[in-house]
Amino acid sequence: MSQIQTQAERVFYSTLSSPATKNHYEFYLKKYQEMHGYDSIDILLTKSTTDIENEIIECIMALKEKGMKNAAISNYIKPVIKFCKVNRVNLNTDIINVHMPRRTKTKTTGAYDHAQIQKLL
Repeated sequence: MSQIQTQAERVFYSTLSSPATKNHYEFYLKKYQEMHGYDSIDILLTKSTTDIENEIIECIMALKEKGMKNAAISNYIKPVIKFCKVNRVNLNTDIINVHMPRRTKTKTTGAYDHAQIQKLL
C-alpha cells in the first residue's frame, strides 16, 4: 500500500482490518480518481451529496456501456461509497443501486438430480 497522505484517507483505511481489502480498496479508489481526473480522492468531500451521487451514477453507466457486470462495477463503487460514509458524507445508496446492472448467475451447476446420482453409482 502506498503512503497515505490525508486525514480523510487515514480515517478511511483505519476502518479496514484486512490488508487484502486495504490493497483492493486503494487500487479501485485510485482507478475512480483517475477516471474523474482528481489529484486526490479528498475532492469528493468538497462536493454536495447530490453531485457525488450523480458522479457515481455516471461512472456506473459508463462501466455498463463497456460491458462490465455487477461484480466488476461494485469493485469501483463500493470503496467510494465507504470512503464517503466513513468521512460523514451520507449518500442515498438506494438511488445509486437502482442503476447497477442485475446480478447474473455464471454457474449452471447445482444439486445433483436422481438420474445423475444413479449414473455416478
